[in-house]
Amino acid sequence: MAARQAPLLTLALALLACGLVQAAPVNLPAGRKWIKLVGRGACRGSSGWLGPDVCGTPRGDALMLKMIAGGPWTTWRMKPVSPADYELGNGAALTLQVEGRTLPLPKCGSGLNAPACPSFLGAASGCANAALSMAPTNGSLSQFALEKVNGTTDQYYIRTHARGSCAKRYLGAVYKANVRGCGGAQLGLHTRGEVNVHTRWQIIAVSSLPPCQVCFPSSATVETQDRGRVAMPDLRPGDRVLSVGYDGRLSYQEVYMFSRFDPSALGAYKVVTAVGAGPAVQARTLKLSPFHYMAASREVSPACAALAAGAIGGNGADAGLQAAWTAAAQELDWAREHVMRLPTDLAPGMVAWLAGPEGGAAAPACITSVNGTWEAGAFSPFVRARGLVVDGVVASPHVRGGYIWGRLWLPKSADLLVPAVLERLFAPYYWLYKALGPQLTWRINRHPLFGAWDMGNIVLGNLAVWGQLAVVVAMAAALARALRRRRRRSKPAMVSEPKRKAE
Repeated sequence: MAARQAPLLTLALALLACGLVQAAPVNLPAGRKWIKLVGRGACRGSSGWLGPDVCGTPRGDALMLKMIAGGPWTTWRMKPVSPADYELGNGAALTLQVEGRTLPLPKCGSGLNAPACPSFLGAASGCANAALSMAPTNGSLSQFALEKVNGTTDQYYIRTHARGSCAKRYLGAVYKANVRGCGGAQLGLHTRGEVNVHTRWQIIAVSSLPPCQVCFPSSATVETQDRGRVAMPDLRPGDRVLSVGYDGRLSYQEVYMFSRFDPSALGAYKVVTAVGAGPAVQARTLKLSPFHYMAASREVSPACAALAAGAIGGNGADAGLQAAWTAAAQELDWAREHVMRLPTDLAPGMVAWLAGPEGGAAAPACITSVNGTWEAGAFSPFVRARGLVVDGVVASPHVRGGYIWGRLWLPKSADLLVPAVLERLFAPYYWLYKALGPQLTWRINRHPLFGAWDMGNIVLGNLAVWGQLAVVVAMAAALARALRRRRRRSKPAMVSEPKRKAE
Protein backbone atom coordinates (compact mmCIF):
# COMPACT_ATOMS: atom_id res chain seq x y z
CA MET A 1 0.00 0.00 0.00
CA ALA A 2 2.80 2.39 0.94
CA ALA A 3 4.65 1.48 -2.26
CA ARG A 4 1.50 2.19 -4.30
CA GLN A 5 1.07 5.66 -2.65
CA ALA A 6 4.70 6.69 -3.10
CA PRO A 7 4.37 7.60 -6.81
CA LEU A 8 1.21 9.57 -6.08
CA LEU A 9 2.98 11.48 -3.31
CA THR A 10 5.92 12.18 -5.58
CA LEU A 11 3.58 13.43 -8.33
CA ALA A 12 1.73 15.68 -5.89
CA LEU A 13 4.98 17.20 -4.67
CA ALA A 14 6.13 17.76 -8.24
CA LEU A 15 2.85 19.44 -9.17
CA LEU A 16 3.04 21.61 -6.08
CA ALA A 17 6.57 22.66 -6.97
CA CYS A 18 5.42 23.59 -10.48
CA GLY A 19 2.55 25.65 -9.11
CA LEU A 20 -0.15 23.41 -10.59
CA VAL A 21 -1.61 22.67 -7.19
CA GLN A 22 -2.65 25.59 -5.00
CA ALA A 23 -0.47 25.75 -1.90
CA ALA A 24 -1.93 26.16 1.52
CA PRO A 25 -2.80 29.83 1.93
CA VAL A 26 -0.69 31.99 4.20
CA ASN A 27 -2.87 34.32 6.21
CA LEU A 28 -2.32 38.06 6.06
CA PRO A 29 -3.44 40.40 8.86
CA ALA A 30 -6.02 43.00 7.93
CA GLY A 31 -5.06 46.66 7.93
CA ARG A 32 -3.44 49.29 5.73
CA LYS A 33 -1.53 47.94 2.73
CA TRP A 34 0.41 49.10 -0.30
CA ILE A 35 -0.29 47.05 -3.43
CA LYS A 36 2.40 46.88 -6.11
CA LEU A 37 2.24 45.04 -9.43
CA VAL A 38 5.07 42.53 -9.72
CA GLY A 39 7.10 42.54 -12.94
CA ARG A 40 7.38 46.27 -13.69
CA GLY A 41 10.66 46.88 -11.88
CA ALA A 42 12.48 47.46 -15.17
CA CYS A 43 9.82 49.83 -16.51
CA ARG A 44 10.53 53.51 -16.84
CA GLY A 45 9.69 55.22 -13.57
CA SER A 46 9.17 51.83 -11.88
CA SER A 47 5.43 52.53 -11.86
CA GLY A 48 3.33 49.83 -10.33
CA TRP A 49 1.61 51.11 -7.18
CA LEU A 50 -2.16 50.65 -7.34
CA GLY A 51 -4.27 53.73 -6.77
CA PRO A 52 -7.24 55.71 -8.16
CA ASP A 53 -7.07 58.67 -10.48
CA VAL A 54 -7.78 62.15 -9.11
CA CYS A 55 -11.35 62.53 -7.86
CA GLY A 56 -13.40 65.15 -9.65
CA THR A 57 -11.69 64.63 -13.02
CA PRO A 58 -13.21 62.82 -16.03
CA ARG A 59 -11.22 59.71 -15.04
CA GLY A 60 -11.81 60.13 -11.32
CA ASP A 61 -13.25 56.62 -10.91
CA ALA A 62 -10.52 54.90 -12.91
CA LEU A 63 -7.68 52.79 -11.51
CA MET A 64 -4.07 53.48 -12.42
CA LEU A 65 -0.51 52.52 -11.52
CA LYS A 66 1.34 55.31 -9.77
CA MET A 67 5.08 55.93 -9.77
CA ILE A 68 5.43 56.72 -6.08
CA ALA A 69 4.25 54.60 -3.16
CA GLY A 70 2.72 55.85 0.02
CA GLY A 71 0.41 58.63 0.98
CA PRO A 72 -3.36 58.33 1.10
CA TRP A 73 -3.81 57.67 -2.62
CA THR A 74 -1.87 54.40 -2.73
CA THR A 75 -2.70 53.17 0.77
CA TRP A 76 -5.55 50.63 0.89
CA ARG A 77 -7.59 49.47 3.84
CA MET A 78 -7.96 45.70 3.57
CA LYS A 79 -10.83 44.44 5.69
CA PRO A 80 -12.64 41.06 5.78
CA VAL A 81 -16.33 41.20 4.96
CA SER A 82 -17.28 38.72 7.68
CA PRO A 83 -16.39 39.61 11.29
CA ALA A 84 -15.51 35.94 11.78
CA ASP A 85 -12.54 36.29 9.41
CA TYR A 86 -9.81 37.86 11.49
CA GLU A 87 -7.18 37.48 8.79
CA LEU A 88 -6.93 37.81 5.02
CA GLY A 89 -5.38 35.47 2.51
CA ASN A 90 -7.58 32.47 3.36
CA GLY A 91 -9.92 32.90 0.40
CA ALA A 92 -12.50 34.81 2.44
CA ALA A 93 -14.19 37.86 0.97
CA LEU A 94 -12.51 41.20 1.67
CA THR A 95 -12.87 44.82 0.62
CA LEU A 96 -10.24 47.26 -0.60
CA GLN A 97 -10.85 50.90 0.33
CA VAL A 98 -8.35 53.62 -0.58
CA GLU A 99 -7.24 55.68 2.43
CA GLY A 100 -7.39 59.09 0.76
CA ARG A 101 -11.14 58.80 0.07
CA THR A 102 -12.16 57.82 3.58
CA LEU A 103 -11.65 61.36 4.87
CA PRO A 104 -14.35 64.07 4.80
CA LEU A 105 -12.62 65.79 1.87
CA PRO A 106 -12.35 65.97 -1.06
CA LYS A 107 -15.72 65.91 -2.78
CA CYS A 108 -16.21 65.11 -6.42
CA GLY A 109 -17.08 68.33 -8.20
CA SER A 110 -17.98 71.43 -6.21
CA GLY A 111 -20.77 72.51 -3.93
CA LEU A 112 -22.13 71.28 -0.62
CA ASN A 113 -24.31 68.63 -2.25
CA ALA A 114 -21.49 67.07 -4.30
CA PRO A 115 -21.23 63.30 -3.87
CA ALA A 116 -18.37 61.80 -1.91
CA CYS A 117 -15.56 60.21 -3.88
CA PRO A 118 -16.05 56.47 -4.52
CA SER A 119 -13.52 54.77 -2.28
CA PHE A 120 -13.89 50.99 -2.84
CA LEU A 121 -12.21 48.95 -5.53
CA GLY A 122 -14.97 47.47 -7.68
CA ALA A 123 -15.46 45.14 -10.63
CA ALA A 124 -18.01 45.24 -13.44
CA SER A 125 -20.97 42.88 -13.48
CA GLY A 126 -21.21 40.19 -16.13
CA CYS A 127 -18.39 38.12 -17.57
CA ALA A 128 -18.33 40.13 -20.81
CA ASN A 129 -17.14 43.27 -19.01
CA ALA A 130 -13.66 42.98 -17.50
CA ALA A 131 -13.34 46.61 -16.37
CA LEU A 132 -12.34 47.89 -12.94
CA SER A 133 -13.32 51.16 -11.29
CA MET A 134 -13.87 52.83 -7.95
CA ALA A 135 -17.23 52.00 -6.34
CA PRO A 136 -19.18 54.01 -3.75
CA THR A 137 -20.14 51.00 -1.59
CA ASN A 138 -18.70 47.67 -0.50
CA GLY A 139 -21.32 45.55 -2.29
CA SER A 140 -20.76 42.11 -3.79
CA LEU A 141 -18.94 43.55 -6.81
CA SER A 142 -16.51 45.29 -4.45
CA GLN A 143 -15.49 42.07 -2.71
CA PHE A 144 -12.25 40.31 -3.54
CA ALA A 145 -10.15 37.41 -2.28
CA LEU A 146 -6.42 36.71 -2.10
CA GLU A 147 -4.61 33.65 -3.41
CA LYS A 148 -1.02 33.16 -2.31
CA VAL A 149 1.63 32.86 -5.02
CA ASN A 150 3.63 29.71 -4.37
CA GLY A 151 7.24 30.19 -3.32
CA THR A 152 6.78 33.82 -2.23
CA THR A 153 6.28 35.54 1.10
CA ASP A 154 4.32 38.65 0.11
CA GLN A 155 2.90 38.06 -3.39
CA TYR A 156 -0.76 37.31 -4.10
CA TYR A 157 -3.28 36.97 -6.87
CA ILE A 158 -6.27 39.26 -6.30
CA ARG A 159 -9.50 37.85 -7.69
CA THR A 160 -13.09 39.00 -7.58
CA HIS A 161 -15.29 37.14 -5.15
CA ALA A 162 -18.55 37.46 -7.10
CA ARG A 163 -17.36 36.38 -10.56
CA GLY A 164 -16.61 32.75 -9.78
CA SER A 165 -18.04 31.52 -13.08
CA CYS A 166 -16.06 34.04 -15.15
CA ALA A 167 -12.70 33.15 -16.64
CA LYS A 168 -11.44 36.74 -16.32
CA ARG A 169 -11.56 37.42 -12.62
CA TYR A 170 -7.97 38.22 -11.62
CA LEU A 171 -6.78 41.78 -11.19
CA GLY A 172 -3.92 42.47 -13.61
CA ALA A 173 -2.41 44.81 -16.16
CA VAL A 174 -1.48 44.38 -19.81
CA TYR A 175 2.06 45.40 -20.60
CA LYS A 176 3.98 45.84 -23.84
CA ALA A 177 7.31 44.09 -23.52
CA ASN A 178 8.82 45.66 -26.64
CA VAL A 179 7.79 49.22 -25.88
CA ARG A 180 10.19 51.56 -24.10
CA GLY A 181 8.98 52.08 -20.57
CA CYS A 182 6.70 48.99 -20.83
CA GLY A 183 3.92 51.14 -22.25
CA GLY A 184 0.94 52.45 -20.37
CA ALA A 185 -0.44 49.73 -18.10
CA GLN A 186 -4.05 48.77 -18.87
CA LEU A 187 -5.68 47.59 -15.65
CA GLY A 188 -8.56 45.14 -15.76
CA LEU A 189 -9.66 41.59 -15.01
CA HIS A 190 -7.77 38.76 -16.67
CA THR A 191 -7.14 35.04 -16.46
CA ARG A 192 -4.16 33.76 -14.53
CA GLY A 193 -1.21 33.14 -16.82
CA GLU A 194 -2.59 35.28 -19.66
CA VAL A 195 0.10 36.27 -22.16
CA ASN A 196 1.57 39.77 -21.72
CA VAL A 197 -0.42 40.31 -18.53
CA HIS A 198 0.94 40.74 -15.02
CA THR A 199 -1.42 39.33 -12.36
CA ARG A 200 0.90 39.02 -9.36
CA TRP A 201 0.72 41.69 -6.70
CA GLN A 202 3.06 42.41 -3.84
CA ILE A 203 1.11 43.37 -0.72
CA ILE A 204 3.12 45.39 1.79
CA ALA A 205 1.89 46.15 5.29
CA VAL A 206 1.95 49.86 6.08
CA SER A 207 3.66 50.27 9.41
CA SER A 208 4.15 53.97 8.81
CA LEU A 209 3.04 56.29 6.05
CA PRO A 210 5.75 57.97 3.98
CA PRO A 211 6.37 61.59 4.85
CA CYS A 212 4.80 64.60 3.27
CA GLN A 213 7.63 66.25 1.37
CA VAL A 214 6.97 69.89 2.11
CA CYS A 215 4.25 70.31 4.68
CA PHE A 216 2.79 71.19 8.03
CA PRO A 217 -0.28 69.22 9.21
CA SER A 218 -3.81 70.52 9.75
CA SER A 219 -3.26 70.73 13.51
CA ALA A 220 -0.42 73.26 13.11
CA THR A 221 -1.25 76.89 13.94
CA VAL A 222 0.24 80.30 13.23
CA GLU A 223 -0.26 83.69 14.88
CA THR A 224 -1.85 86.28 12.57
CA GLN A 225 -1.86 90.01 13.04
CA ASP A 226 -5.60 90.50 12.50
CA ARG A 227 -7.25 87.16 13.38
CA GLY A 228 -5.13 85.82 16.22
CA ARG A 229 -4.14 82.15 16.25
CA VAL A 230 -5.25 80.38 13.06
CA ALA A 231 -5.02 76.72 12.06
CA MET A 232 -3.38 75.88 8.74
CA PRO A 233 -6.65 74.99 6.93
CA ASP A 234 -7.99 78.48 7.75
CA LEU A 235 -4.89 80.35 6.59
CA ARG A 236 -5.17 82.38 3.38
CA PRO A 237 -2.89 84.38 1.06
CA GLY A 238 -2.72 87.91 2.36
CA ASP A 239 -2.79 86.93 6.05
CA ARG A 240 0.06 88.53 7.96
CA VAL A 241 1.65 85.87 10.16
CA LEU A 242 4.32 86.04 12.86
CA SER A 243 7.72 85.55 11.24
CA VAL A 244 11.41 85.94 12.05
CA GLY A 245 13.84 88.07 10.05
CA TYR A 246 17.49 87.39 9.38
CA ASP A 247 18.34 89.54 12.39
CA GLY A 248 16.18 87.41 14.69
CA ARG A 249 13.54 90.11 15.21
CA LEU A 250 9.86 89.13 15.05
CA SER A 251 7.44 90.80 12.66
CA TYR A 252 4.28 90.03 10.72
CA GLN A 253 4.75 89.09 7.06
CA GLU A 254 2.26 88.32 4.30
CA VAL A 255 1.52 84.78 3.18
CA TYR A 256 1.96 85.14 -0.57
CA MET A 257 1.19 81.60 -1.75
CA PHE A 258 0.90 77.91 -0.89
CA SER A 259 2.81 75.24 -2.74
CA ARG A 260 0.53 72.67 -1.07
CA PHE A 261 -2.95 73.11 0.40
CA ASP A 262 -4.56 69.72 0.95
CA PRO A 263 -6.75 69.06 4.02
CA SER A 264 -7.39 65.49 2.82
CA ALA A 265 -3.74 64.41 2.78
CA LEU A 266 -2.35 61.93 5.29
CA GLY A 267 1.33 61.39 6.01
CA ALA A 268 4.13 60.94 8.50
CA TYR A 269 5.50 63.95 10.34
CA LYS A 270 8.33 64.64 12.74
CA VAL A 271 7.42 65.92 16.21
CA VAL A 272 10.04 68.19 17.80
CA THR A 273 9.52 69.13 21.46
CA ALA A 274 11.50 72.05 22.88
CA VAL A 275 11.61 73.71 26.32
CA GLY A 276 12.37 77.41 26.63
CA ALA A 277 14.61 79.10 29.16
CA GLY A 278 13.38 80.51 32.45
CA PRO A 279 11.95 79.29 35.76
CA ALA A 280 8.36 78.88 34.53
CA VAL A 281 8.37 77.65 30.96
CA GLN A 282 6.19 75.36 28.92
CA ALA A 283 7.26 72.88 26.30
CA ARG A 284 6.43 73.75 22.70
CA THR A 285 5.80 71.08 20.07
CA LEU A 286 6.33 71.52 16.35
CA LYS A 287 5.06 69.01 13.77
CA LEU A 288 6.61 69.26 10.32
CA SER A 289 7.66 67.06 7.43
CA PRO A 290 11.12 65.46 7.59
CA PHE A 291 12.25 67.57 4.62
CA HIS A 292 11.12 70.90 6.09
CA TYR A 293 13.86 73.08 7.56
CA MET A 294 13.63 74.62 11.02
CA ALA A 295 15.89 76.90 13.04
CA ALA A 296 18.31 74.97 15.23
CA SER A 297 21.83 75.11 16.62
CA ARG A 298 24.95 73.86 14.88
CA GLU A 299 25.98 71.65 17.78
CA VAL A 300 24.66 70.07 20.95
CA SER A 301 24.51 72.29 24.04
CA PRO A 302 25.89 70.47 27.11
CA ALA A 303 23.38 72.15 29.43
CA CYS A 304 20.52 71.31 27.04
CA ALA A 305 21.74 67.72 26.68
CA ALA A 306 21.66 67.30 30.46
CA LEU A 307 18.14 68.73 30.62
CA ALA A 308 16.98 66.47 27.78
CA ALA A 309 18.54 63.41 29.44
CA GLY A 310 16.63 64.21 32.62
CA ALA A 311 13.38 64.54 30.71
CA ILE A 312 13.98 61.29 28.82
CA GLY A 313 14.68 59.52 32.10
CA GLY A 314 11.14 60.29 33.19
CA ASN A 315 12.12 62.49 36.11
CA GLY A 316 10.69 65.64 34.57
CA ALA A 317 12.49 68.98 34.37
CA ASP A 318 14.80 69.12 37.36
CA ALA A 319 15.05 72.63 38.83
CA GLY A 320 18.84 72.53 38.83
CA LEU A 321 19.04 71.35 35.24
CA GLN A 322 16.51 73.95 34.17
CA ALA A 323 18.51 76.68 35.91
CA ALA A 324 21.72 75.52 34.21
CA TRP A 325 20.01 75.53 30.84
CA THR A 326 18.54 78.98 31.48
CA ALA A 327 22.01 80.34 32.25
CA ALA A 328 23.49 78.71 29.14
CA ALA A 329 20.65 80.06 26.95
CA GLN A 330 21.63 83.62 27.89
CA GLU A 331 24.87 83.15 26.01
CA LEU A 332 23.24 81.97 22.79
CA ASP A 333 22.89 84.52 19.99
CA TRP A 334 20.53 84.01 17.05
CA ALA A 335 22.83 85.52 14.42
CA ARG A 336 25.84 83.51 15.57
CA GLU A 337 24.28 80.21 16.63
CA HIS A 338 21.29 79.44 14.43
CA VAL A 339 21.22 77.51 11.16
CA MET A 340 18.39 75.91 9.23
CA ARG A 341 18.39 72.13 9.69
CA LEU A 342 16.15 69.22 8.79
CA PRO A 343 14.32 67.55 11.69
CA THR A 344 15.90 64.24 10.68
CA ASP A 345 19.27 65.76 11.66
CA LEU A 346 18.10 66.89 15.09
CA ALA A 347 18.60 65.12 18.39
CA PRO A 348 17.83 65.85 22.05
CA GLY A 349 20.37 68.31 23.35
CA MET A 350 20.33 70.59 20.32
CA VAL A 351 18.77 74.04 20.44
CA ALA A 352 15.64 75.22 18.63
CA TRP A 353 14.23 78.76 18.63
CA LEU A 354 10.89 80.04 19.88
CA ALA A 355 8.94 83.25 19.48
CA GLY A 356 10.36 85.42 22.26
CA PRO A 357 8.44 87.12 25.05
CA GLU A 358 6.16 89.96 24.02
CA GLY A 359 7.06 89.45 20.37
CA GLY A 360 10.57 90.84 20.74
CA ALA A 361 13.05 88.39 19.25
CA ALA A 362 13.57 84.68 18.74
CA ALA A 363 14.68 82.93 21.94
CA PRO A 364 16.60 79.64 22.31
CA ALA A 365 14.83 76.49 23.49
CA CYS A 366 16.19 73.08 24.44
CA ILE A 367 15.12 70.17 22.23
CA THR A 368 14.12 67.34 24.57
CA SER A 369 12.69 64.86 22.07
CA VAL A 370 12.32 64.16 18.35
CA ASN A 371 9.62 61.63 17.49
CA GLY A 372 7.25 60.74 14.66
CA THR A 373 3.49 60.64 14.17
CA TRP A 374 0.73 60.36 11.58
CA GLU A 375 -1.18 63.53 10.86
CA ALA A 376 -3.91 64.63 8.48
CA GLY A 377 -3.47 67.60 6.17
CA ALA A 378 -0.57 68.99 4.16
CA PHE A 379 0.07 72.75 4.01
CA SER A 380 3.08 74.72 2.85
CA PRO A 381 2.64 78.52 3.16
CA PHE A 382 5.33 80.94 1.99
CA VAL A 383 6.41 84.24 3.55
CA ARG A 384 9.38 86.46 2.76
CA ALA A 385 11.31 85.92 5.96
CA ARG A 386 14.04 83.79 7.46
CA GLY A 387 11.58 81.85 9.58
CA LEU A 388 7.87 81.22 10.03
CA VAL A 389 6.59 80.78 13.60
CA VAL A 390 4.45 77.63 13.73
CA ASP A 391 3.01 76.58 17.12
CA GLY A 392 5.44 79.00 18.73
CA VAL A 393 8.54 77.38 17.17
CA VAL A 394 10.61 78.94 14.39
CA ALA A 395 10.51 76.86 11.19
CA SER A 396 11.62 77.76 7.70
CA PRO A 397 9.14 78.51 4.91
CA HIS A 398 11.33 76.35 2.67
CA VAL A 399 12.20 72.69 2.26
CA ARG A 400 15.11 70.68 0.94
CA GLY A 401 14.28 71.06 -2.70
CA GLY A 402 10.76 69.65 -2.49
CA TYR A 403 10.25 67.94 -5.85
CA ILE A 404 12.86 70.00 -7.69
CA TRP A 405 14.70 67.93 -10.25
CA GLY A 406 18.29 67.32 -9.21
CA ARG A 407 17.65 67.94 -5.51
CA LEU A 408 19.16 64.58 -4.62
CA TRP A 409 22.47 65.69 -6.08
CA LEU A 410 22.88 68.31 -3.36
CA PRO A 411 25.51 67.40 -0.76
CA LYS A 412 24.56 67.46 2.89
CA SER A 413 26.63 70.59 3.42
CA ALA A 414 24.28 72.48 1.09
CA ASP A 415 21.51 72.37 3.72
CA LEU A 416 22.98 75.46 5.35
CA LEU A 417 22.46 77.48 2.15
CA VAL A 418 19.31 76.03 0.58
CA PRO A 419 16.68 78.11 2.47
CA ALA A 420 18.39 81.44 1.72
CA VAL A 421 18.90 80.53 -1.93
CA LEU A 422 15.28 79.45 -2.34
CA GLU A 423 14.14 82.67 -0.67
CA ARG A 424 15.74 84.61 -3.51
CA LEU A 425 14.69 82.24 -6.27
CA PHE A 426 11.06 82.47 -5.15
CA ALA A 427 11.07 86.30 -5.29
CA PRO A 428 9.22 86.36 -8.66
CA TYR A 429 6.31 84.52 -7.08
CA TYR A 430 6.06 87.19 -4.41
CA TRP A 431 5.88 89.96 -7.01
CA LEU A 432 3.35 87.94 -9.00
CA TYR A 433 1.24 87.72 -5.84
CA LYS A 434 1.52 91.48 -5.46
CA ALA A 435 0.27 91.89 -9.02
CA LEU A 436 -2.59 89.39 -8.77
CA GLY A 437 -3.74 90.18 -5.23
CA PRO A 438 -4.73 87.79 -2.42
CA GLN A 439 -8.15 86.77 -3.79
CA LEU A 440 -6.95 85.71 -7.24
CA THR A 441 -3.91 84.00 -5.69
CA TRP A 442 -6.24 82.07 -3.41
CA ARG A 443 -8.36 80.97 -6.36
CA ILE A 444 -5.22 79.64 -8.04
CA ASN A 445 -4.14 77.88 -4.84
CA ARG A 446 -7.50 76.11 -4.65
CA HIS A 447 -6.84 74.33 -7.94
CA PRO A 448 -6.20 70.57 -7.51
CA LEU A 449 -2.68 71.24 -8.82
CA PHE A 450 -1.83 72.49 -5.33
CA GLY A 451 -4.10 70.06 -3.48
CA ALA A 452 -4.99 66.46 -4.23
CA TRP A 453 -2.81 66.35 -7.34
CA ASP A 454 0.25 67.37 -5.30
CA MET A 455 1.86 68.92 -8.37
CA GLY A 456 2.24 72.51 -7.17
CA ASN A 457 5.61 71.81 -5.60
CA ILE A 458 6.88 70.27 -8.84
CA VAL A 459 5.69 73.18 -10.99
CA LEU A 460 6.69 76.06 -8.70
CA GLY A 461 9.98 74.58 -7.57
CA ASN A 462 11.25 73.68 -11.01
CA LEU A 463 10.12 76.96 -12.55
CA ALA A 464 11.91 78.85 -9.76
CA VAL A 465 15.17 76.95 -10.21
CA TRP A 466 15.40 75.59 -13.75
CA GLY A 467 13.03 78.11 -15.31
CA GLN A 468 15.05 81.08 -14.11
CA LEU A 469 18.29 79.29 -15.00
CA ALA A 470 16.95 78.75 -18.52
CA VAL A 471 16.11 82.46 -18.76
CA VAL A 472 19.63 83.43 -17.62
CA VAL A 473 21.22 81.01 -20.10
CA ALA A 474 19.01 82.32 -22.89
CA MET A 475 19.89 85.93 -22.03
CA ALA A 476 23.60 85.07 -21.88
CA ALA A 477 23.37 83.31 -25.25
CA ALA A 478 21.55 86.31 -26.76
CA LEU A 479 24.17 88.70 -25.35
CA ALA A 480 27.01 86.57 -26.72
CA ARG A 481 25.33 86.46 -30.12
CA ALA A 482 24.89 90.24 -30.12
CA LEU A 483 28.56 90.75 -29.24
CA ARG A 484 29.68 88.46 -32.05
CA ARG A 485 27.54 90.38 -34.54
CA ARG A 486 28.98 93.68 -33.32
CA ARG A 487 32.52 92.41 -33.72
CA ARG A 488 31.80 91.18 -37.23
CA ARG A 489 30.33 94.56 -38.19
CA SER A 490 33.28 96.51 -36.76
CA LYS A 491 35.97 94.24 -38.31
CA PRO A 492 35.87 95.72 -41.90
CA ALA A 493 36.22 99.22 -40.51
CA MET A 494 39.29 98.18 -38.50
CA VAL A 495 40.89 96.63 -41.61
CA SER A 496 40.30 99.69 -43.80
CA GLU A 497 41.86 102.07 -41.27
CA PRO A 498 45.49 101.35 -42.29
CA LYS A 499 44.55 101.90 -45.96
CA ARG A 500 43.23 105.37 -45.15
CA LYS A 501 46.43 106.20 -43.29
CA ALA A 502 48.54 105.04 -46.26
CA GLU A 503 46.64 107.31 -48.62
